[in-house]
This record gives sequence, structure tokens and C-alpha cells, in this order.
Amino acid sequence: MKKIRTIIIALLLFAFVIPFSVNAEETTSENSKINVYLFRGEGCNFCASALSFFDSIEEEYGQYYNLVTYEVWKDVENAELLNQVAEYLNTTIKGVPFIIIGDKTYPGFQEAWGEEIKQDIVNEYNKSVEERTDIVENVKNGVEPDKSSTNTIISIISILFIIGIIAFIVFARKEKDNSKEVKPNNEAVKNEKTMELEIKESKKSNSTAKEKKTSTKDETKKNNNATSKTKRKTSEKK
Repeated sequence: MKKIRTIIIALLLFAFVIPFSVNAEETTSENSKINVYLFRGEGCNFCASALSFFDSIEEEYGQYYNLVTYEVWKDVENAELLNQVAEYLNTTIKGVPFIIIGDKTYPGFQEAWGEEIKQDIVNEYNKSVEERTDIVENVKNGVEPDKSSTNTIISIISILFIIGIIAFIVFARKEKDNSKEVKPNNEAVKNEKTMELEIKESKKSNSTAKEKKTSTKDETKKNNNATSKTKRKTSEKK
């Protein structure tokens, strides 16, 4: 059973480690800045706070990203683009601001998210061009959401799960067969020991019987001798 557990654990680790291993390549070209998207509304206070935040990090992080904003309350085309983004993400966007960095989204804005947003910008920038995600560009170009990686992960996990079940069945049957093979041997050993004990008991019984028989003969002989002596003495007196 230990072998079975080891195999199943190894398969599960193999299933979950492979799909999520990523090799990131750092790019340093000026033209390789990422696009950070901000969908906003004119007069929205939270949107104004988001714009102020991006202005405040421009000097330190401006080398990593370009801020692209879309006003959606007055611009019909931008509002339609936001709806298409929501459909692409298979989600419901309830309001603005709505921020997109790579494949991460922020529905709204809070100052507490500042460090996380900056880290997301750097992480997306450090990916190779092929690994980067630009959702808005994909929507504009009519690119369908990439589900191939998810399907691949599901397929790998399913295959490994099936292999694990097969391995479990094979080893379980093997263990069962081994137990069947060992059982007759144990019975034979048990029977052999029983026979030895019976033989020993038989020998003891025979020995005891012989001793009793010898003792009876001796007693009889003694009694006969005593009787003979008695008869002799009686005869002599007469």
C-alpha cells in the first residue's frame, strides 16, 4: 500500500507542478512598455483618485507602462468597448474605474491597492513579449479568449488521474494475489507444527503407557514373590 500512496502522490504533484511552471524573460527595450488600461467616467471621484495615483508613480514606474484611459459615461464607443471587455472576460463590470494590467483586473480603486498595482505592472513588464496579455488589444482585434492552456491543464490532470486509478487497481490486485500465495504456506507451516506436537504427545503417551506397564509387572512380580514366601513359611511350620 505504501507503493500505491507514493505513486498517487507523485502523479498529483506532477499534475499540479507542470501546468503552472513559467519561465519569465526580462525585457529592457523602451518600446516594450506594457499598456495599463483605465476605464473612467467624467466627474467620477474614484476615477480621479486612480488618475492621481498613476500620476504619482509616473516618475518611478513610467519606464514600465503606458497609461491608456477611456471615458465611458459620455463616449458611446468607449462604453461599447468596455462591454466587449466584460464579455471577453466573461464577467459583469458594474462601474468605473475599471483597471486592467495584463490579465489582472481591478473593479474600482483604493489607495490600499497601490503596492499591488505597482507590483503587477513590474511583473507584466518582466514577461517576454510572447507571454504578455493585452486584453483590450485582443478585444479590438477580435481575438478569442485563449482557453487552450486551461483545456491542456484539465486534460493532463484527467490523464494522470486515470493513470493513478489504473496503478491503484493493478497494485491492489497484486497485493491480493500475494496474500493468497502466502496464506497456503502459512497453513502448511501451521499443519506441520501441529503434526510435530501430535507426534510428541503420542511419544509421551506411549512412554507413559510403557512406564505404567513396567510398574504393573514389577508390582505383580513382588506380590507373587511375597505369596510364594508366605506359602513356604506355612509349609515349614506344618
